[in-house]
Amino acid sequence: MDIVRARCQSASVQDIDDVLSSFLIAGCETRSSGLSWFFWLLSSQLDVMARIADVVRVVRKATGGCPSELFGFDALREMYYLHAVLMESMRLYPPALGVRGG
Repeated sequence: MDIVRARCQSASVQDIDDVLSSFLIAGCETRSSGLSWFFWLLSSQLDVMARIADVVRVVRKATGGCPSELFGFDALREMYYLHAVLMESMRLYPPALGVRGG
């Protein structure tokens, strides 16, 4: 806490603005922004979309769940390809790109 207090006392208005901007942008719009870019990219790559659908079907069949049931954490961990596509989407279009850094 002493370090935090010392930094707060020496922080400029610009420093505080940067921290608040980061907090608001990273905490508010990142999920919707990230998913929007993901689906936009996916819409132009039908082969990738088909492979993700295949992975989901295989995992659903392996877990024995019904189609209306949510996936559990273990089932989601098995979807390596979906994870890779999501990470690539975020690499290309980082959700909090507009955040100023100091």
